Amino acid sequence: MEQLRLGVLLAVASVSTAIVNLGLRWWTRHGELAPRLPLLLAVLLLVTGAVVLLLAHRVRSFVRGKRDMEPIAAARVVALTMSAAYVGAIGAGVALGFGLLSIGYLDAPAPREAALTAGITLLAAIGCSVAGVVGQRWCRVPEDKDRGSSAHGDRPPAAS
Repeated sequence: MEQLRLGVLLAVASVSTAIVNLGLRWWTRHGELAPRLPLLLAVLLLVTGAVVLLLAHRVRSFVRGKRDMEPIAAARVVALTMSAAYVGAIGAGVALGFGLLSIGYLDAPAPREAALTAGITLLAAIGCSVAGVVGQRWCRVPEDKDRGSSAHGDRPPAAS
């Protein structure tokens, strides 16, 4: 699998921020109240990040030869780390979209609470993305010094 790129994660967060913010502004222009961002989202993002780090640590131990694990399970954890990074980027965009909507009205209690919830969710989403990126790096297989490929052999040996 390819290594996650920070630019792609930032682009995902930016696009989701724009979509959420435009959608919320359209919603409020038509006389509706903006929906509340649930604090449960922040909790779920934090739990997701913690689970990803736990599973990635197990794969790290497997790659170092300290733990036994099925290779397919390790590959699934790598896919999960990538998913967590993208989910965190989308969550950050959602939180920023909600935060940008309420930032102009911080003198009222309800928008201030909404901005606080958006800030907490933003931090949790960044944590989930960081957990995904760190987890993917932990799952990396070291280069095989004899063949110039990874230790589990993604390239066949050169013909003599």
